[in-house]
Amino acid sequence: MSVFILINLITQILCEINHIFKAVANLLIIFGKSFKVFTQFMQNLKYLNKFLWNYRNSLIIGGLFILIANLFALYPAEFVRKAFDAVLLSMKEGTNTEQEVKDTLLKYGGLI
Repeated sequence: MSVFILINLITQILCEINHIFKAVANLLIIFGKSFKVFTQFMQNLKYLNKFLWNYRNSLIIGGLFILIANLFALYPAEFVRKAFDAVLLSMKEGTNTEQEVKDTLLKYGGLI
């Protein structure tokens, strides 16, 4: 049974990789013609490098913080799902006391 699941998973991964390659090829076709325009535009922006170079450390740190903030924006939805799953599991089994359910909800509420 697990061999079939593994084969199915590998097939799905290969299919996704194929879609990614097709998307990249389409982007290269679309933007390949405008690459010359892009390089000309970037030549004009080179003038700003001398002004931005003084703030390079601040720009790098700011970019990292933006990346970290975007990553942590994904987690609250996962915590809410886990909290609901924990409450539903405790209701189905009936083994957890009311205090344990409250503790679980407080834990996930604190994480959010």
